[in-house]
Amino acid sequence: MLHDMNVVAAASAEDVRCIAERRDGDICDADVRDSVGRNASQLGTLVREVAAVCATVDVTVPEAFTGLQSRWIAHITASDADASLVDALRDASRPLTTALTTRRTTHADFEADDGSSSPSDYSDSEDESTEETHDEESEEESEEEEEAPPRRRR
Repeated sequence: MLHDMNVVAAASAEDVRCIAERRDGDICDADVRDSVGRNASQLGTLVREVAAVCATVDVTVPEAFTGLQSRWIAHITASDADASLVDALRDASRPLTTALTTRRTTHADFEADDGSSSPSDYSDSEDESTEETHDEESEEESEEEEEAPPRRRR
């Protein structure tokens, strides 16, 4: 989301006009079009969405970032061409990007395969009780097939 915000903040005036008029397909820059497409339903709330995601992973959001909400709305609605938004957003999101990247790396290390599971944990082996259940299910399916009325020919 942070990357997409930075891409949209740097969009040309024409592309911002397309965003404001909800003509996403007319956006010239493919990166801007893709970023808008990924976030179309929440474009106006991206500052809050980023803050919410950060809160779920215990990353502190600087006030410099949350303070950009009104400028962000003005930008995507094309009501105020704010050239300084690009720099302000980049500067305010840099610590978030670093913190979230660190968090992602930490989680990836935690989720890495440590060899504690074995292929047998995921095997299709069956014990006697599951075999009996499968046999009963097969018998029920056979009975259902036999009871089905014959199909009519047209």
